Amino acid sequence: MARVRPALVCCVCGSVLLLALALAGSLSAASSGWTAAGTLAAGDDPVFAGNGISVAPGGNGVIAWTDYPGAARFATFSGSRTLRRAGYTGRPLLFPNAQGDLLALAGGRAVVVGAEPSTTTRFSLAAQELGPGTAVSKPQLLGGQDNREADAAVMAAAANGRLAVLGDTPDNAVLSVAAPRARFGTPVVISPAGTLTEGGGEAPATALAVAVDDAGDVLAAWVRNGVLEARWRDADGRLGPLQQIAPVDSQVWLAAALSANGTAALVWETQEDNSPARPGPATSATTIAAATAPLDGRFATPTQLDSFPATTPLYGTANAAISATPVVGVVFSGEDPVVAWTGHAGAVFTIRTADVDNPGSSEQTLSDPTQTAILGSLVATPGGGAILAWSSQAQMSGQTEIETAQSAAGAAFAPAQTLPGNDYVFSFYSDPVVVAVDPRGGTAWLAALALVPEHRANVFKLYLYREPAP
Repeated sequence: MARVRPALVCCVCGSVLLLALALAGSLSAASSGWTAAGTLAAGDDPVFAGNGISVAPGGNGVIAWTDYPGAARFATFSGSRTLRRAGYTGRPLLFPNAQGDLLALAGGRAVVVGAEPSTTTRFSLAAQELGPGTAVSKPQLLGGQDNREADAAVMAAAANGRLAVLGDTPDNAVLSVAAPRARFGTPVVISPAGTLTEGGGEAPATALAVAVDDAGDVLAAWVRNGVLEARWRDADGRLGPLQQIAPVDSQVWLAAALSANGTAALVWETQEDNSPARPGPATSATTIAAATAPLDGRFATPTQLDSFPATTPLYGTANAAISATPVVGVVFSGEDPVVAWTGHAGAVFTIRTADVDNPGSSEQTLSDPTQTAILGSLVATPGGGAILAWSSQAQMSGQTEIETAQSAAGAAFAPAQTLPGNDYVFSFYSDPVVVAVDPRGGTAWLAALALVPEHRANVFKLYLYREPAP
């Protein structure tokens, strides 16, 4: 999720969430063939968290999100465009001011991980499975006998459904892995004791990232005592040596990915922002960097991809404090690590991308430089390409557009396409766009949250779009 972060739960109360299904025709670089096809009532105050949509081979999928104050909901859809409400946890698992994650999985299932009360004063890492159908499992505490207290967590899924959770306890990073359709194992402490960065404010910087492959190899990364660190866990459960990668500032956003051959990529964006009520001014330069490593190997010297300067200590549209998530993303286009990040130009944030192995000549700014943009999703396609989606908003306007760009294997991204509809409203509180691709047929699905402005009751819609494979 760039993972449910319950601290991003929308605080608009009394809202009604609608689900809308849309079908797309073929796309060109100049125009879009997306069309709407219906709505479905589904809950209040929606927040996507992490990978909020997934589709199985053949086109059946699931969308998952959280409402205020952190209960998880999910809906299923099929290749025939049937969309229906499927399930609801009925009570919060993820609490405001804690940070958790949510993944939609193949087979109409979703998994949510967050803080579960283990005593009246302690919150332990817990996971809960939603689906298939209306099934909702009991939460599984991920602490074994000691029930380590958790402050934040991120989660990743391999193509075969294997899961990895990286949790942030007060003093250590802990890792738990689950085989496909199995329960999580007891978390293993993988970092030395120290002060772990958690971030906060409207764009929480969890400073955690995890990736897992089908075999069970896991890459975990965190920030301890102001330094980005990483560690491998091999498929047999053995931990590799601790790696210190780079010093970072107090606000850090991380993303991690593994290629089919086990190559790892990390990307991060970091800045200082000491304002207790964000967005405030960024009080340091903001830097974006990435590093790669072979399977179970050491990371190379990081490559700086971008930077933008600090701003004067004033609030306003030109300040450079990041105020919405996700901030960075990374996938492998074949064996090429492709990253996306949030840039800053004048008074707007922009969506930028590059190949880590060739950053100079491959860098692109994909969003409109006259509008501020929020990164949504960066996903790989079966043919070795990638899809990048984001929302953008003209300055001093409440209307937001949803845009996508696509690349073929080894190629640059094509020009952005704007999806139809103009009832989207910009929100700092949620991941605005999530994307999934059918691993067999290549059909792409996109879900986007929108607040319909003409409704006094703050009516939300969740749009689901479909793009046939090229």
